[in-house]
Amino acid sequence: MMFKKIKNIILNPFLIKKYFYAKQNIIDFKKNKSFIDSFYPFESIQEILSKENHHINEFNSWHYPLIISIIKSNKLESILEIGTYTGVFAAFLSKVFPALKITTIDLPTSSVDFINSYDRKNVINNFISKRNSLLKDFKNIDFLEFDSFFLLDRFYKKKQFDLIWVDGDHKNPQVSFDILSSLKLIRNNGWVIIDDIVIDNFQNEYVDGDSFKTLKELKRRNIIELSLILKRVTVENALKKKYIAVIKLLHV
Repeated sequence: MMFKKIKNIILNPFLIKKYFYAKQNIIDFKKNKSFIDSFYPFESIQEILSKENHHINEFNSWHYPLIISIIKSNKLESILEIGTYTGVFAAFLSKVFPALKITTIDLPTSSVDFINSYDRKNVINNFISKRNSLLKDFKNIDFLEFDSFFLLDRFYKKKQFDLIWVDGDHKNPQVSFDILSSLKLIRNNGWVIIDDIVIDNFQNEYVDGDSFKTLKELKRRNIIELSLILKRVTVENALKKKYIAVIKLLHV
């Protein structure tokens, strides 16, 4: 019986691929879990997520448990989010950390880039209404509309944030502007987290390897410490992976 089962697997490429994906997913999950545990107990983070009806599964990005664990372990007080999108993540953080000062920014709604991205053009008014309605009830969220190219002008180069979540434009030149500006605005011992890092040749309309090239150069120059965690643990991610970067500014 065992021989027959092994023979069926060998003769079926789909089963071989499925077996490989399953094994790789287990490895990837353990790596992500271990990284979270280095900040705060993974099981405790799962409890926090469950209370807000959010779960760690193949559909959800690991930036939720990652950022919660960093905030909890370091008792952070302020966070900047570059790229508000629907406002769901800012609202989530507000619920979990009602004392946290959250600043979230996005392009002006009149911006051509804002209107034409993420399939918003035909539903723009509905999108804006739902986002604004969600955010207005959270007293610890400061929502600002301006281009992140002007981050340093807006915040006067003051180091006023404990953590910055970079989730705006993921291609150059903007993503490099956002990373470099964040390093100017982050407090000593603060954290900069960057979404959608691609380390191979994969690219689409919204992501490519631009941000990783910038991060590699900053690391080469001993300006930052760099760690990567998988964005999602999925079958697709077994081979073609997207990451979240965790960086800390070194004293240079």
